[in-house]
Amino acid sequence: MRIPENRICRSRPERIPTSPDSPAAVCFLVDNTGMVEKDMTVDGFGAWSSKTSRSKVDTYYYRNTGAWEQFGRRNAPPADGIWEACIKKTSCVNAATSGDAESGGALFRKHVYVVLDKNKKMIGPYAIISYFWTSGAPYSFVIPSHQNT
Repeated sequence: MRIPENRICRSRPERIPTSPDSPAAVCFLVDNTGMVEKDMTVDGFGAWSSKTSRSKVDTYYYRNTGAWEQFGRRNAPPADGIWEACIKKTSCVNAATSGDAESGGALFRKHVYVVLDKNKKMIGPYAIISYFWTSGAPYSFVIPSHQNT
């Protein structure tokens, strides 16, 4: 399947709208050519971790048996050690959103999906980055400064 060029991001998304009339979810298909995996989680939204909320990483292992099948448990490779690729999902909550009642209880979250080989290097030309609101309606928030942006 060929993906139209106008549907592919050539750089990490930064500063997507965050206001009450913003979409509840936005997804990007990002060309990860020349990018380092850890840089896929850096964007223009400041800190994604706080004392009460840390990034969470889940890894799912796959092998090709004629079709790609998941083997092993989440975060645990198959017992026989045979796998060809894994999908790594990083989940983050923006530190500027608290989920408190005053803000409508919403949290601004991000998921980053990358495919890695057995050496834990990104493979395939794309990653998926999604931003979305959970537990309430979107609202404007101040993006804190962060040394990695």
